Amino acid sequence: MEAELEHKIDKDVYKAWYLSKGLERSQKYSKVYLNSNENLEELFNQITVRDKDVLTVLSSSDQYFRCLHNGARNVDTYDVSIFPPYYYYVRKWYMEINKQYAINRRTVEKDDEWFHELLPKVKCESIEEEVAYKFWKKYVDVYKGKLGENLFRIVEGDFTFDRAVEPLCEIMKKRPLNYTNYDICEEQKTSKTYDVIILSNILEWYLFEPKKIEKCRDNLKNILKDDGKIICSCIMDYDINEKELEIFQDDFTYERIFDQSFIKPQDVIIGYSYQKKKTMSENSKKY
Repeated sequence: MEAELEHKIDKDVYKAWYLSKGLERSQKYSKVYLNSNENLEELFNQITVRDKDVLTVLSSSDQYFRCLHNGARNVDTYDVSIFPPYYYYVRKWYMEINKQYAINRRTVEKDDEWFHELLPKVKCESIEEEVAYKFWKKYVDVYKGKLGENLFRIVEGDFTFDRAVEPLCEIMKKRPLNYTNYDICEEQKTSKTYDVIILSNILEWYLFEPKKIEKCRDNLKNILKDDGKIICSCIMDYDINEKELEIFQDDFTYERIFDQSFIKPQDVIIGYSYQKKKTMSENSKKY
């Protein structure tokens, strides 16, 4: 088992180097966002995950951290790329050691000194953490080159969330990351169900692939509890795509999420939610 794990780490390190050289670009081996480019502060002001079972995309880990901080009962994560769980531990270590939430893009763009200073201070407390540490140690020891240019999609971080660092560090000690590498727009087999599923802007990437959106809809319908909600963000578009809405409308109701910090909130859409409709048999149980 240990040999298999070492082989996986070596393969992932090689794939990271391959990606950094621009030799391979795929969903499975893709760059990780340094920080989220969504307005998560406002989004989480308007949705509730407290005491909920949540499934969220992992990506930069920001959605996951928000769910933990906002009192979710259980949080599972997923991503189509293999690199987000490795990066999650970088975020965890950064908060524990530097007492700061977001990694500054200017620090990363400058050079890799921040990362070389971070690694020697890491104290692994789980097998998963040791795996992540070995991955990053091998990558920086064997392959030279700026992490910022090679492995991260660099966007500005949420520095207002420094207030959450201390409680997040305490929560992460008690709740290990639960991550599965899969494409939520491909067929899945699971018996778990959730109150809230966070997609970020995944559906925006498939606007010209309706079959993928249909498969995602079917997957979500199967793993969402009655009256459960799907939370989507608007990043590339300014509203819900009409074709996407048409695909979801038979099984879900929808509601736009506006930025309430604006004088006219209805002018700025930051996301939207789909809520699962009750079936006829479920409705008949009430009578």
